[in-house]
Amino acid sequence: MWYDRLNRSTAALSVVILIAVVVLQLFGESLGLEQSLGLSLAVGAIALVHAVFAVVGFMRLSQRSAQLAALISFVLFALMSGWLVISNLGSGLEYFALWTLVIFLSGLFGWLVLGITTVAFVGLFILSKLGVIGLGGEINELTLVINLAVGFVSGLLWWQVGKDLNSISKKAAAAIPLSARINTDVLIDSIVDGLMVVDDNDLIQTYNPAAQELSGWTAKEAKNLDYRSVFKLVDAKGAEIDPDDGPIARCLAMGQAVDENSTWLVNKDGKKIELEISASPVKDSKQQTIAAMVVFRDVSKKRSEERQRAEFISTASHEMRTPVAAIEGYLALAMNDKVSKIDSKARSYLEKAHSSTQHLGKLFQDLLTAAKSEDGRLTNNPRVVEVGKFLAELVENVRFTAEKKGLQLDYQTAGLDITTASDSGEKSIQPIYYIHVDPDRLREVIINLFDNAIKYTEEGKITIGLNSEKDNVLISVADTGPGIGKDDIPHLFQKFYRVDNTATRQIGGTGLGLFISKKIIELYNGRIWAESVLGEGATFKLSLPQISAQKAQDLLKEEAANESPLSQAVNPNLLAQTQNDQETLKQKPDASAEESKQLVGQ
Repeated sequence: MWYDRLNRSTAALSVVILIAVVVLQLFGESLGLEQSLGLSLAVGAIALVHAVFAVVGFMRLSQRSAQLAALISFVLFALMSGWLVISNLGSGLEYFALWTLVIFLSGLFGWLVLGITTVAFVGLFILSKLGVIGLGGEINELTLVINLAVGFVSGLLWWQVGKDLNSISKKAAAAIPLSARINTDVLIDSIVDGLMVVDDNDLIQTYNPAAQELSGWTAKEAKNLDYRSVFKLVDAKGAEIDPDDGPIARCLAMGQAVDENSTWLVNKDGKKIELEISASPVKDSKQQTIAAMVVFRDVSKKRSEERQRAEFISTASHEMRTPVAAIEGYLALAMNDKVSKIDSKARSYLEKAHSSTQHLGKLFQDLLTAAKSEDGRLTNNPRVVEVGKFLAELVENVRFTAEKKGLQLDYQTAGLDITTASDSGEKSIQPIYYIHVDPDRLREVIINLFDNAIKYTEEGKITIGLNSEKDNVLISVADTGPGIGKDDIPHLFQKFYRVDNTATRQIGGTGLGLFISKKIIELYNGRIWAESVLGEGATFKLSLPQISAQKAQDLLKEEAANESPLSQAVNPNLLAQTQNDQETLKQKPDASAEESKQLVGQ
């Protein structure tokens, strides 16, 4: 492209010289300009050759070698220019040559500078004609015309070059990767959320402006300080959270991402700010955690609005439950043969109305529970639970519901079908898993998953499973229903979300059960998710932190100490069982980790 620009600029001047030669040859005598400025026929011939080559030859030759084509064009221009210089030696036209060059180059700086330069030359020409100044040589009207033409060509030429350069600059900038154009510090400072990087020595290495604004500590003050002295977290009641249990410490210790959806930061001025915190591990080439990247944002306004909405829903649901319960009661009385006599047609209407009020009552109850789960008002009384026994009892309680619909209900643990083993009279290895949860809340979650499986499964079986996964207990509820599409799975645990297809459209529901289940499981630092292939059934799984038999025994002792004498008689069997587990492990000092989890039982 630059070779093409060189060819065009030199050709433009050659055309101007060629026109001047033609004018001089045709009208020179009548104008009294027989020989002027060295514009002879030889110069005109060279200018003509150069112009023809620039228009025709350059385009063809440049396809093979742009450099050679530009070189030939420049040599022809230099030959023409040299001839002009030789022809004007000693003629006193130095001013003309100088101003021609100045006018041509002034186009580089835009039309304004070019105009000023051209006007200055015209002014000098007029002053020389008036005899105010003497320029010497053959400064005449022809030189004025030539320089005006050179100025116009120069303006067009450099204007075009400027447009091309601007276009090239934009394309070149677009071709440069963003990472090369933007400094990392600029990116960090542009993040609207607070960002802090803590190394494996617990020292702050990065502190962006948003973090400074939230905490009240400047980056200069915070850097290289222990994050515990800057980033002080408290709970909703204002009690300080143990830094070793905080998200940053857990992230550095476990090498895993840790999220805190609602906690409070005490800033430098003592003000409490509700935050959402996400701590992600930064690892080296050996996958060793060397730092934690902590992102946090102020959610005080958001949480306040959520609490207001939840309070409204809670109040409305509570107030509506009373009249709905009254309507349901009166409908039940109306359908009671001992109270009133109605025909079969009226009874069918009342039964439909009764069913609708039951559904409405369930909706209000779910709304109330969902509102409480969002603002932390769910009642929660965690206790030590031995999951195997808990699930076995739960399965027996709901077995009739499955059989009533013609479905088989299986309970499997550690890959063994406990029902089959018991029926055959064989002994089986039954794992013992302890967790610390509210048994009523856990029962609510599993019953909800079981009810969903019953509703959406027309034939086949439902399987409730128990297993372990690292340091967690894994509970699953699987069915042989129609399955769930992959597009629906990410939204299942959202409030009011229901899968909409022909298989589910006729099945009632509030769309809140899975949302509430997720909130309950998160109370115990667990997680719940779904796995499914459309047409092949669905499996819902929940994972809860497992505690050791020793930890379970210690917690049971604490619970017994805090309970009334009447309540202390409720859990003696579980406490004795944990003590027996400890004795069994002591008698097997060489037991493997897996064997330690599996204790022999009936």
